[in-house]
Amino acid sequence: IGMIVDNSIVVIESCFRHKQSSENYRNAATDGTRTVMKSIIASTITTCVVYLPLGVLNSLAGQFLSEFGFTIIFVMVSSLLSASTVVPLFYTMLKPKEKENLPAHRLLRKMTARYRSFMPRLLAHNSIAVLAAAALLAGSIMLAASMNFQLLPTSYDGSIAVEADFRPGSTWKTMSEQAGVIEKTLLNDEHFDEVNMVISDYKASITAYSKDGDKRSS
Repeated sequence: IGMIVDNSIVVIESCFRHKQSSENYRNAATDGTRTVMKSIIASTITTCVVYLPLGVLNSLAGQFLSEFGFTIIFVMVSSLLSASTVVPLFYTMLKPKEKENLPAHRLLRKMTARYRSFMPRLLAHNSIAVLAAAALLAGSIMLAASMNFQLLPTSYDGSIAVEADFRPGSTWKTMSEQAGVIEKTLLNDEHFDEVNMVISDYKASITAYSKDGDKRSS
């Protein structure tokens, strides 16, 4: 939701800034939108590029996340179109005025004043700022490299499924005897607690369920 409204917030803020130097709401809306248009387009493109790989995944993760990725992309493009057309239109029609006496507005003014006093001192030591940022980036990469994670980890409880195909025309007795060998082998395995077998259409489907707490890997 925050990404969706970002474009509109930037456009509205730019319109308010241009209104300070213009008495015409129409000119403020036009100039304010034109000023930030390239910025919101670039911001929207970067977001779409981040979520596009989720939309084109072919694995199990793709089955879960492809719709999510494309939904984000479609919504972000829609928010860009809305911010560049509907928002300036409503700004011209509604003619909003900035509420300077709100407590939040006073707090933001104080934060802005401190930021403006801090930035010149920081820019005077730009090499230290760049080195600190590089050190934080390197530390983040090292921490990420030490983590063991998967996008969608596979879960396995130790059970297995076996299918045996028989030639058409095989008798039920023959299929039962041959599949019984597999069933007996699975029952003799100490890791399995239960074996289920179904024979139909010249095919035997056998499922062996592992014991509770079995740690055998796939």
